[in-house]
Amino acid sequence: ETPIPYDGEEHSFDVEAGPDAEPADATIGDPTYEKYDETDGTWKPMDDGEVPTEPGKYRETVVISSDDPEYKDTPISVEYEITKAPGENAPGYAVPGPYEVEYAEGKTLADYADVIVLPEGWAWADDSTPVVKGESTYPANYTPADAEHYEAVTDVPVTVIAKGDITGYDFADVETPIPYDGEEHSFEVEPGQDATPADATIGEPTYEKYDETDGTWKPMDDGEVPTEPGKYRETVVISSDDPEYKDTPISVEYEITKAPGENAPGYAVPGPYEVVYEDGKTLADYADVIVLPEGWEWVDPTTPVEEGQKTYPANYTPADAEHYEPVTDVPVTVTATAPAETEVKGYSLPENQTFDYTGTPHSVDVVAGQDATPDATPTYTYQQVDPATGEAIGDPTNEAPTEPGTYKETATVSAGDLEPQILETTFTINPEPETEVKGYSLPEEAKEFPYDGEEHSVPVEKADGATEPVEITYEYQQINPETGEAIGDPTNEAPTEPGTYKETVTVSSGDLEPQVLETTFTIKNPVIEGYTMADKTVTRNGQPQTIDVTAGANATPGVKIAYSYFDNNGDAVKAADVVEKGTYKVKAHITKAGYEPLDLEANLTIKTRSSSGPSGGGKPTVTNQTVTLDNGDGTTNTVKVPKGDKLAESKATPKDREGYEFDNWYEDPEFTTPYDFNKAVENDITLYAKYEEKAPTPPPTPVKEGFEDIDGHWAEDEINDAVDRGIFEGYGDGTFRPDLGITRQEIAVAMVRLLGLESEVDSADLSVLDKFSDRDEIADWAEKYVALAVEKNIYEGYLEGYFAPERIISREELSTVLTRTAHEPLDREASFTDIGTTTNEWASPYIAPMAEAGVVNGYPDGTFLGKNQITRAEAAAMISRFAAKYLD
Repeated sequence: ETPIPYDGEEHSFDVEAGPDAEPADATIGDPTYEKYDETDGTWKPMDDGEVPTEPGKYRETVVISSDDPEYKDTPISVEYEITKAPGENAPGYAVPGPYEVEYAEGKTLADYADVIVLPEGWAWADDSTPVVKGESTYPANYTPADAEHYEAVTDVPVTVIAKGDITGYDFADVETPIPYDGEEHSFEVEPGQDATPADATIGEPTYEKYDETDGTWKPMDDGEVPTEPGKYRETVVISSDDPEYKDTPISVEYEITKAPGENAPGYAVPGPYEVVYEDGKTLADYADVIVLPEGWEWVDPTTPVEEGQKTYPANYTPADAEHYEPVTDVPVTVTATAPAETEVKGYSLPENQTFDYTGTPHSVDVVAGQDATPDATPTYTYQQVDPATGEAIGDPTNEAPTEPGTYKETATVSAGDLEPQILETTFTINPEPETEVKGYSLPEEAKEFPYDGEEHSVPVEKADGATEPVEITYEYQQINPETGEAIGDPTNEAPTEPGTYKETVTVSSGDLEPQVLETTFTIKNPVIEGYTMADKTVTRNGQPQTIDVTAGANATPGVKIAYSYFDNNGDAVKAADVVEKGTYKVKAHITKAGYEPLDLEANLTIKTRSSSGPSGGGKPTVTNQTVTLDNGDGTTNTVKVPKGDKLAESKATPKDREGYEFDNWYEDPEFTTPYDFNKAVENDITLYAKYEEKAPTPPPTPVKEGFEDIDGHWAEDEINDAVDRGIFEGYGDGTFRPDLGITRQEIAVAMVRLLGLESEVDSADLSVLDKFSDRDEIADWAEKYVALAVEKNIYEGYLEGYFAPERIISREELSTVLTRTAHEPLDREASFTDIGTTTNEWASPYIAPMAEAGVVNGYPDGTFLGKNQITRAEAAAMISRFAAKYLD
């Protein structure tokens, strides 16, 4: 039989021979035992002589053998299990209880843990079970101390008896407070319809009185029932013979108050009283006539007694104040009869009235009081007065005033032969109401301020009688001084930078129509100072010559200098052509953002080099060498060069050939050795022009000529060049606006035009813009140009993942764009002194190639100021130089 409950005994089975056992005389060996190891799932042999007693799975094996050689030894086995015994069989097992507790609605078994203490090994199946009133059983679980041999016992019913309060009994007909009447006051307890149990016993009442001095209830003597004023508590204990209910006390609190004073013995309202009226007399003044009974007094004896029959409040304090309340504000009648009248009385004029101006007469009417003399007639006179001093203005009049001002009004109230009553007051007629703000102005003449970096504006002027109070707001709009057109957006911040501004001032006051004023003013640029330029004479050496501007100790820092050159005839020449003998005028245009430009000029004289003559004097001789220029089309030109001089590149002018573009001059017809214009010409030589066949190009973009706002500008030539190339355009009003900033998306358009990529714009891959978080801010007209610039690696965007199309491009950013466009290697650093401060370090290898190529220039103090924003003029100059260096 298996399983076998644990009983501490050894358990095994005997082998017996069945009726068909073969051979019948086989020998049954001694049993051996194995125990199943749950940890690794194997059978483990038990010690010799050890027989299973403990819970577990076992296998008993017996070997059957025979002396007959026909049979081999045969093992047979049986598997069985010894299980834990039922917990009820465990030593010490006994069901706990029963337990008695005091019933409280909503309490659980856990809430009674301090009352119901289960024995060791016992625990409630669910201690959150609510305990119900009466006798009930609740399931508990038992865990034997010898858990190795005995099973746990679950859901054992344990009895709990919960005794509850007696309910449904209450005091009947309770009314509180109870006015004092000298009688005993208590209340009877009666069972209600739902009284439980219905046959409960109602005990005798006990009484307590509340002590106001210490805030406690004090028991009354046995047999004493409340009669005096005070707070009381009556308590009755309800009991029952039913063991399910405990004795239950119930209480009622009530109060016996003092009785109304009107119920006090001897209470009666005094009066009525009669007196002769005298103006100003009070109830106290009539004390010898009006004698109040004992316990009575006026609420306010200083109350004036009025003429006629009136009531006045009085208070009554009963003699038995312990049992009766005082009575307050009892109306007592007093009749005051006035003597015969001798003068008009009872009229008044309201004080300090104000009227809005209407153009019609205004006056303050006399007001008659309740006791006013009947049938009286007022007459009025009016006198205008100074409101500050009260002095009269003009003559008095009987006509009511109509105009604004302050007036004194005198009213004479008459009635028959009685003395008239004279009354006075003042009133004001306000000025006609304003509908709009007025009295403020701005100077008519345009103001000029010197530039000092501070804010400038034209203050509003206020005239006498101007509207007050007011709120003044300013708006500033930079404008083109010639056309008046707006530049940029308006702002409420006063300008600090040079320019012409329109100032709009709005003067507001409440709901009045605001006054709007306008004027213009100019902040003048400071003047560049401290630079000079002197005449210079040099000897011709075949190299271009110039005159440098000299900066003094007080020179304005951070300027830009642009040179221009003119021959004896006043015609402009290129710097590279200032080589040959003659007198040239060199002009320097010095600029700095925010400053008035400074123009200097000086004369440059180039003399020829004198050669040694024969001894003894005589005219020196100059030997010329002939340079033959082979144009490659069967034609030649010749140039004479003094022996030892360099051939000026400007003199080696290539021939224009239809469909071809000049490449360079070479020393050999195979075009293997380019000619070096820096070496001296010692012999007659022939140079060979190399041409490349031109690719077909679209016609150039029409250019607007003669922008009116770049005449004499330092970048005039470069701007015109950039416009000629179709890279930039002007504005519809005929201006170029050189000092406006230029945005990153505008530069993208310019670079595409510079490289002649307009034909690829429509096929640009717009998806390359998806990497920019601000793609939606790129203007529609610029979107394809920006996409193409990104495709061509001209632009990359910022590391943070945006493009910033509307941001004004900086000097170092445009240098970066140009270096990428030129595919220059980033193998060197710029030498400017502000790298890492006002120029970012990352930009240095991009600035270096452009600086070496002359596309960008630094400032005289050695700085580059790469973070500075670029104007349209600066961008045009840089791109024009770039085109000349890399594309021409």
